[in-house]
Amino acid sequence: MKEYKALLNKNCLLLIAANIAYSFADIAFDFFLSWYVYSITGNIMNLIAMLSGSVLFRAVLSLLTGAVTDLTNRKHLLVFSALCSIPIVLSSLLVLRYFSTVIWLYVVIVLLNDVFNVLYSKSMTTISAELFDETTYISFNSAVSALNQSVYVIGQAAMGFILMVARDISVISFVIACLMLTSFLISLIDYQSTQKAAPTKLLGQIFSFRKKSNSYFKNLLNIAKTEVFSDSYYKSFCIVIFTLNLVYGYISSVLPYSLSSMQGMSSAVVGLAKSMLSIGGIIGMLIVPKISKRVTRSFIVGLVGSLISVLCIFVYSRNLILVYIFFFFYSVFDAITQPLYSYTIKRIDARVRGSIVGVIDFVILLASPLGMFICGALADRNDILVEIFIIFIFTLALILVKSSKDLNAIYLE
Repeated sequence: MKEYKALLNKNCLLLIAANIAYSFADIAFDFFLSWYVYSITGNIMNLIAMLSGSVLFRAVLSLLTGAVTDLTNRKHLLVFSALCSIPIVLSSLLVLRYFSTVIWLYVVIVLLNDVFNVLYSKSMTTISAELFDETTYISFNSAVSALNQSVYVIGQAAMGFILMVARDISVISFVIACLMLTSFLISLIDYQSTQKAAPTKLLGQIFSFRKKSNSYFKNLLNIAKTEVFSDSYYKSFCIVIFTLNLVYGYISSVLPYSLSSMQGMSSAVVGLAKSMLSIGGIIGMLIVPKISKRVTRSFIVGLVGSLISVLCIFVYSRNLILVYIFFFFYSVFDAITQPLYSYTIKRIDARVRGSIVGVIDFVILLASPLGMFICGALADRNDILVEIFIIFIFTLALILVKSSKDLNAIYLE
């Protein structure tokens, strides 16, 4: 009870409210831009180019932004990141009006927005860890995670219907209002930082820390070589997850758009499919604690269930109710595979855990853009080819797990 009462202090409430406002802005803008790229051009590969570019760019940014947040006042950086997104959001209206078929402009907008999204996310993580004690921080993270999932479910479903009736300017106005509200709420936080520099001076600071940055990257490369790729467990884990990410990105991010084309290019189909994915993930995470000790078994069950669910989505693609149901089950089974990732993180030496996780995540994320392009190219030829590729990838992952002496029998006492 005390932990939840701690969440009622001023800073906690302001951070939670700011996070909700920012999440709504992020979801609305991402959905808006993704849908228009697909609906205007009518080519799934254009959507894949934008999404995969964003994933790859975020993977690179994840290696950099942690150091950046240590160089400046985190409260200022949060406000700065939210406000800098506003002109980027506004520029999308100009692109839609005058250059609607120029795909690289959409990619530029997404990548610029990614810079400030990642900066905001990292700054939110570090400022909350700095402001709260350990117990409050754990409660805060739990509350934020639950609210984020709820916002995602509501936001995706709502945007699917809103885009069918609302004008572009209305959606963009909502996004900008959310970003301005976020900045205002952050500005009210009581926070004294040891980093006094303003974000506008950050570029000069980064150049002045060039030698430190070079040392940081050399250290990352050394960790990748000595701690990840030379360890049979981490090497096996990376290979398995890299393999699965060749289809994961396509299934969760692209497949809902492909299916919408069978229903008259309806944004509501995309929104509801993504919402069902999120709801399934929530239910799956409630199941995880009950099966977390059987790490390998839960991973295999999750893979088999995910594969069956995806194949059913293809088989019943004309029946929307069944499509939503199988998207839900796919996400439930996908969540059931998570104990392996948690076990891997816990297995890492605490002294280098952050660096190793950064290296592992970077390697794994590289697979998603590649997989999106492969699946998109196959889908352009025939949907059956995509199904065959998905079956091959899941089967290969199962074989890799069963043949690995490090992964095939993990059980926690």
